[in-house]
Amino acid sequence: LKALSLCIPVSSPTVPMVEVSKDTLDETTLEVHHPDVCWSVTTIEPDSEWLTAAVMKLVTRDARMKELCAPEIAVLQEAGELGKDLTPLTKPCFFPNRCVVWKLQGGGVVCYSVSKILDGMREWLDSLGGVRAFFCAHTNNLLQWQEFWPEAVCLGHQNTKTAAKNKYRGELRVDWYLPLGDATDGFRVDMTEAPPEVRMNVGTGSAQSKVSLAEGLQDFDVFAIPLGMRKGFAEHDVYHKPSGTLASADLVYNGTVAAEGTGIGWETQDKARLAWLSMWHKANVQREGTGHLPAYRHMLTLCGIISHFMCITTTKCERNVIAACCCLFGGCCPCICCKAPDWRDQMKAIDAICELDLKKIISCHAKVCPTGADCKIVLQKSWQFARSARGGCALCPA
Repeated sequence: LKALSLCIPVSSPTVPMVEVSKDTLDETTLEVHHPDVCWSVTTIEPDSEWLTAAVMKLVTRDARMKELCAPEIAVLQEAGELGKDLTPLTKPCFFPNRCVVWKLQGGGVVCYSVSKILDGMREWLDSLGGVRAFFCAHTNNLLQWQEFWPEAVCLGHQNTKTAAKNKYRGELRVDWYLPLGDATDGFRVDMTEAPPEVRMNVGTGSAQSKVSLAEGLQDFDVFAIPLGMRKGFAEHDVYHKPSGTLASADLVYNGTVAAEGTGIGWETQDKARLAWLSMWHKANVQREGTGHLPAYRHMLTLCGIISHFMCITTTKCERNVIAACCCLFGGCCPCICCKAPDWRDQMKAIDAICELDLKKIISCHAKVCPTGADCKIVLQKSWQFARSARGGCALCPA
């Protein structure tokens, strides 16, 4: 924002839950999810190259989709972002990311899915007491945050470990790699197992912030939802009890029970960006035939991975190839080879989240975030197909 400090939310004690866009520019939206407690800042990632390639692969390999996306292709070619052969000519910026900000009772904030730091954003966060800790939902912008708040606790996961080694060349300090959680308790992470340097705040240097984070961390439930690509990978979603908000990296892409507003996006008037967003919607949501689109539906089977990334199949096809996994690959499937969790493990985490008092799910990339009673229904609809499916195939032993 041009001056994020001008957009600091005003207290509304008579309204327990609000969603107000205080200022909307072409780059950024500040949302109030709970007065004086929970906000999010949506920014546009500077490089959407990998997503561009994925969208174009879905469009160009399907003649029907190519025809359906003809209006968007024409706009992008006119804007100089696509060549005549549909090769991307630029690195377009159209992938939104929400950074969730929770204010701690003892002062300071905890953040989830950190975004690039905008003009006024650092001053705004410091006015709230500074960043005490941040969850690495994704691997972008981490060094910038650690540079601005060097003593803030960095909470990472398996992907962060890979990024710290390869992307950041050992320059990123991670204070705690979050564990996978308790499988008997919906894969909930026991926050009391955090190392001493995490439980005790190392703050921002001010005397006021030198208090224990242990009490603050008790306000959070962290769920390590198994991804199944291989053992050890999970999406860590964070539930903030005082505000009833759940921050999720990629759990849902639809915001209502009727699946209205499904997909990625934000308010913009840029024709090229609108074209990219529209094409993403057509290549994913319309192609699937459902607005309830889970992110990790294809990652739990060897057949699913191959069929999705090589054959560009739909959800329907990927569900049908599960039973063929053992036959096609001689028993070589994830549930046998790497003991990856199956869909039922994911459902344990989903069910545990649905038991919470959810007021809102703040999804990192979704255009619309579910609220109220819609939260549980949207989650269940998105993952309904996985309720009884195994990870490898229906014929594999439990």
